[in-house]
Amino acid sequence: MTDPGYIIRPAKVADASAVTALWEIMAAQHRDYDAEVWCWSGSAARHWSRWYRDLLGKPEMILPVAQSAADKKLVGFAIACYKDNPNIFTVTRTGQVWDLFVHPDHRRRGIGLALAKWTFDSLKALGAQEVKLHVAVANPAAMRLYEKLGLRAVMYRMYKRL
Repeated sequence: MTDPGYIIRPAKVADASAVTALWEIMAAQHRDYDAEVWCWSGSAARHWSRWYRDLLGKPEMILPVAQSAADKKLVGFAIACYKDNPNIFTVTRTGQVWDLFVHPDHRRRGIGLALAKWTFDSLKALGAQEVKLHVAVANPAAMRLYEKLGLRAVMYRMYKRL
């Protein structure tokens, strides 16, 4: 259950700077997992912020944020979309979660679970019949969250620098 001190709502353009600041924390966390894979350019946050702003308003995008009810500060976000599958699949529309992050100071309060459920419900309302996502193998807490939501591992994403 989500702590009642937080709300989940759709992101607004005015949230982009705060969401970018959260992304920077997430990016550092991923860099700590594997600096070779998650090696960000010096201007990554600026480019990411521009990209995020471009996503706002696209009908296929699901962009919730988690906000503290007390001080209105953003403490988490998710980025997801749906895509239509080719006719070779029985599932015609898939939801894809690109990012889901909660600030470390606000974890263990059900915020990640609430963000995920809000995202999944929104994808379902848009016709998605399944959801897929990637999770860092060095992030067992995220794996447990997704397993709690009923997701299961079906493939390993592998990496090699060329």
